[in-house]
Amino acid sequence: MTLTFVWKLIAGMKQISVAVSCGWEEKLETTHLPEMMFGDSCLVLKHISSGTKIHFNAFDALLGWKKESLPPVEVPAAAHWKFRSLEWMVP
Repeated sequence: MTLTFVWKLIAGMKQISVAVSCGWEEKLETTHLPEMMFGDSCLVLKHISSGTKIHFNAFDALLGWKKESLPPVEVPAAAHWKFRSLEWMVP
C-alpha cells in the first residue's frame, strides 16, 4: 500500500506594517522589534486529505523568540545600512 501525502501552500502576502502601530512591543514586552515588518503576512501548510493546517505568522515567530530569551537579531544588510548612515552624520 502506498500513501501519498499532498500539501497545499497558501501564502498570505500583505503590506509592510510598523511594529509600534501594531502594539506588538507592548504585547511582547520588548523594544527590540524591527521598525517595519510584514506583520500581516502568513504561510499556511494544508494537508489535503486530512484538512490539517499549520499556520506561520510574524507575531507567533516573535513570541517564540521572546520566550526563548534570544538576543536581538540584526541581518547583514542592517549592519551595512548603519555603517552607511554614520558616514552621512560625520561632519
